[in-house]
Amino acid sequence: MSAGIIRRDGALLARYDRPGSVIAPVPIDPSILRRLQAWESYTGAGLVVMRPIEADGRTIGAVYVESDLSELQARAADSFASWASCSSRPLAGRRHRRFLVAPAACLAAAGFA
Repeated sequence: MSAGIIRRDGALLARYDRPGSVIAPVPIDPSILRRLQAWESYTGAGLVVMRPIEADGRTIGAVYVESDLSELQARAADSFASWASCSSRPLAGRRHRRFLVAPAACLAAAGFA
């Protein structure tokens, strides 16, 4: 994860990098930086978002945040695996129990409740 403040001329004013992360160049094309417009980009590994900073009706800079999505992707995969194991179990009983109670109990057993 990293974040930064871009000056009006497109130069980097300040930057934060999460401790332990690899410090890389600002992940935004310089031509986009100079425009200081709202912008976002998603790659398989992360999300980068830039938004303008305005004062007195003028754009004076921009802020950007780059987020690594690997942790979120891993959690989603774990959730899907838990859901898949719950939904593949035979469910018996009344209709409401089959659709509501059994999946909820399965998720609770998996630690999601």
